[in-house]
Amino acid sequence: MNTKSFLSMLLLVMFCVVCFQGHTQQVVPDTFNVFVHVNCENKVTQTLVESYMKRELRNLGDVRINSPNTLKTHTLYPVVIENQRLGTGKDGTMAMATTFTESCYPYHILNANLSQQQYNNIANDLIDRNAFPLTYEQYKQVFLTTGPTSKLAKYCKDTVAAFDGIVLQKVREKR
Repeated sequence: MNTKSFLSMLLLVMFCVVCFQGHTQQVVPDTFNVFVHVNCENKVTQTLVESYMKRELRNLGDVRINSPNTLKTHTLYPVVIENQRLGTGKDGTMAMATTFTESCYPYHILNANLSQQQYNNIANDLIDRNAFPLTYEQYKQVFLTTGPTSKLAKYCKDTVAAFDGIVLQKVREKR
């Protein structure tokens, strides 16, 4: 093999390596689509609880909150009650019970050959039309917190931490 053909072959190999290098498939992290539905008589407290919980959920990194483009995977149902005494009004204490649920979708109803995006589009269309109940929620746990209203942010942080540890971590371990 002469030098010219050797250099030509080397140049061809280098060209192929540079231009046709294989790309490893990027792993898209699985995310949770969590909905937060706060129930409270006081609208200010309701807004605060919703804001604090959403902030803590965003800090988890793999959670989307109330995303309309995907089907929900989990739901938090906090019910907040501010204590009141007769004649004096609110006494600065509260109780918050949060129910953790996981959404289950009967995928066998639709064709199994659909992609996840196609299934989401069809499922959302059926839900919008109230065609049939496409999901049911599976109860996971209730987390109860009581104490002064001034520590509402801490209670929401503790609730989301409990939700993460009790519900989401078990799903992450199965990945």
